[in-house]
Amino acid sequence: MGTLLLIASLVLSAIYGLYLMYIVLTPLYSFRGVVSGEVAVAWYKLEMNGEKIHLSTLDTIRILAFPLYTLGFFSVTIGILGSLIAVRKPRLKQVIMEMNLAAALSAIIYSALIVQLGRLIAREASHLDIDLVYTNNAGLVNFGQTEIYKHAATSLLNPGPVLAITTLYLVITAIALITEQRTANTS
Repeated sequence: MGTLLLIASLVLSAIYGLYLMYIVLTPLYSFRGVVSGEVAVAWYKLEMNGEKIHLSTLDTIRILAFPLYTLGFFSVTIGILGSLIAVRKPRLKQVIMEMNLAAALSAIIYSALIVQLGRLIAREASHLDIDLVYTNNAGLVNFGQTEIYKHAATSLLNPGPVLAITTLYLVITAIALITEQRTANTS
């Protein structure tokens, strides 16, 4: 039972890592019109009238997201390699479980960062909604407008999905660790 829970927790670790990599690397918003391009947590490419735009907030978000893709890579690695090691070398189970618990606890800490980075990107995207259509004495002057397209990945940055997967990951990992400890103590 303990090994099965450990494997389940390690598989969940890999899934969580892939989830993190997906929300960090996938575009959240696309822009067409006066401002065109895409914005993700880890990168952005924006142009206005053919000229590249550099936004200090989005540059800061890229830097703040570094722990997220580090944790994502670590979670995938510990999930895949940990599953193989736990099955082939049972004496290393304790080390694998402790590393997995460290990743799960980090996931809880970084869940607030994920949500806040999503909110910052949403705020920046709303500032890029440019409408250059004016009415004056000469009539209607249309310099263009920007259309914003919200991708499905933005819904994964809301507190509900973030806390659900993070809490599930931590609870399964803690149960696996406790079960393994009880099994080791009774032997």
